[in-house]
Amino acid sequence: GLAGALITSGDGRKCIEDIKASSFGGTVFLSSQLAAEEDTQHIGANVCFDLDAYENANDKVAFEKKISGMHGIATRQTSIGLFAKKYFSDEVDPVLTASATASLMDNTGGGDYILLSPEVFDSDDSCADAMVQLCEEMSYLDVEGATIKSRLLVSAMTDDQLEECLMMGISKYIVADETGLDMLRSIVEEQGKQLIW
Repeated sequence: GLAGALITSGDGRKCIEDIKASSFGGTVFLSSQLAAEEDTQHIGANVCFDLDAYENANDKVAFEKKISGMHGIATRQTSIGLFAKKYFSDEVDPVLTASATASLMDNTGGGDYILLSPEVFDSDDSCADAMVQLCEEMSYLDVEGATIKSRLLVSAMTDDQLEECLMMGISKYIVADETGLDMLRSIVEEQGKQLIW
């Protein structure tokens, strides 16, 4: 399993200080903006670049160089995060999103992990259905190195979404609270699998 913390914004500086002061042994996924502002070498942060920021960047080459530079540091891993609500709705074609993710990975050598975690999701099933569709499209990608399925970290949103993602072979999930963990545990056990941290 993979234990970790995802710090994207808000009280990120306090979270970083708390992690530095603790004996936290998990992976810290830190937004590229916070990584640029803070000294993160002591926590071995995995720098997470937001695909939406890349797609909206005026200078995509500079953005790619930033990822390549971070990835080039021996102890540094990089991730690509899909957080914008548009990726988990019918606003953006999942095929195009998967293609943009693969292009960014190919151009930078980054993308040790791909985080699929909407900042906000609707209580109806449309967001979860879009997540499943995006996972399917991502799983078709052929990139250098580890398979895409092994890189995906997917938010646990609904029972049906988790069941479908597990059947696809996705094995890493983001849970926000105890309720999400209980939901994941229940579905994993129903499928005769084990939850490992």
